[in-house]
Amino acid sequence: MSAELAQADLISAPSEFVRDQMIASGLDAAKIVFCENGLDEAPFARLAARSAHDRIVGRPVRFGFIGTLIPNKGPELLVRAFQRLPADHATLDVWGQGGGPGGATYERRLKGLNHHPAVRFHGRFDNAKIADVLATFDVIVVPSLWWENAPLTLAEAAAAGLPAICAGHGGMAEFARRFGSAVTFSPGDIDDLERALRRFLDEPGLFESLRPKRPVRTSTDDVRAWEAQYARIAKAR
Repeated sequence: MSAELAQADLISAPSEFVRDQMIASGLDAAKIVFCENGLDEAPFARLAARSAHDRIVGRPVRFGFIGTLIPNKGPELLVRAFQRLPADHATLDVWGQGGGPGGATYERRLKGLNHHPAVRFHGRFDNAKIADVLATFDVIVVPSLWWENAPLTLAEAAAAGLPAICAGHGGMAEFARRFGSAVTFSPGDIDDLERALRRFLDEPGLFESLRPKRPVRTSTDDVRAWEAQYARIAKAR
């Protein structure tokens, strides 16, 4: 892979973390461009204006997970940590299904771990409805055990004005620093994840403090940036 990438005129990295990993692997830093993923902002516009405080007054905090149900995404860690929360204070909605070899078995095992009355498994959904799904959350949780590069789920949540909880490593930690909209926890640490979940039950002001500090890059900005890159490479040739 390194040999193939070395022949490229330009290499795109969706996070500084990925860029650093490429450089550490021996690729030419001058060829690697940090380029955030762009999103179509239209589906999220109506959600971004919601008041975080109004969302939670008089009802449980709604946590949500979106992703393939595989071990590296950390859904088991989240389900286990959530068992410790009071049923009348929080809910958890899990969207996704088992993926890859053994995916169905893992999904059944994951569901078997749950004994909390406020956890609901919903299966897959059409990504065109992502804004509608995010509208049912107060907080999104991304507990991945692996590094991730630049999770679209976190970008979509920021576009929707949602705070997040994510593992504090790789592209997730970078996202938390860049947008200021996420609480991080020690990767793989169930006790620290429980602590992060409970903060949203015990600190009402946390929601407003985690409003994204900057806008998500739009698909239009993404296209314009790539047009400029293509023009630069063509001129250099």
